[in-house]
Amino acid sequence: MKQTILLGCVAALSFTSCINDSHDAESSNIVRLAIEGVGAQTVTRANTTEDLQNTQFVSGKSIYVEAYETGETTTYTTATYTTTSTPGNTSGSIQLSGTMYYPSSQANIDICAYYPSDVSSSTTTFYVGDDQTTAAKYQLYDLMYATRLTDKAKGSTHALTFNHALTKIVVNLKAGNGLSDSDITGKVTAVKINNTILKADLTISGGEISASKDSEESATDIDITGATKTNHTGIIVPQTLTEGTTFITVTYNNNALTYAIPSGGKTFAAGAV
Repeated sequence: MKQTILLGCVAALSFTSCINDSHDAESSNIVRLAIEGVGAQTVTRANTTEDLQNTQFVSGKSIYVEAYETGETTTYTTATYTTTSTPGNTSGSIQLSGTMYYPSSQANIDICAYYPSDVSSSTTTFYVGDDQTTAAKYQLYDLMYATRLTDKAKGSTHALTFNHALTKIVVNLKAGNGLSDSDITGKVTAVKINNTILKADLTISGGEISASKDSEESATDIDITGATKTNHTGIIVPQTLTEGTTFITVTYNNNALTYAIPSGGKTFAAGAV
């Protein structure tokens, strides 16, 4: 059983833009952004149109953006942008759903961005779900952030590079001796990540996110059964599991096959591979 661990996502709060009446509404003063890329991941669910944000966002995703006058710590405006990139591209534009302009002082700005769009710099906790059986559901928990851009002037499009903030788990199933691929696709009925905390405590500083598990939460299971039955992907918050903890359960031909954490325990850290 192969286990791949990668970095997991960012998010943002819903649209709360506050625009001063003195802002110049000319198009040259609009804050224009593009997606430069997403931190590389090596494995995706196979044959899906809902790509798991390995090198790009799929079209129609909402990204929350905060803007600061350069060097300031309080936002002067926020807005929700929507991705317009096409699956398979390594970058794409994002368009403004609300209204976001440079400040009337004409000062340069700093920019932070988060995905999904219900997280912002004021967010303190984040949950992953226990049902991650489709790519679309997985994406809801793929917490990501764009490292803060600083001292950005008018007149150009500013590129955002997103980084994953949680931990990605991939379970690849292959037929062993005496089995065929059809045995895997026909007899595997469930794949679960076991005994993990779903709630993350977030620390957001300078636009970057760090996450760790909430120790007061109870451990639970996450269903990551993929449609192909051979490739199963889930997201967990950073945490440490002790030696002997059941971590993966595969239901095959009505039998539960388990994988336990090996000697010494295992720390699942944001950014770990």
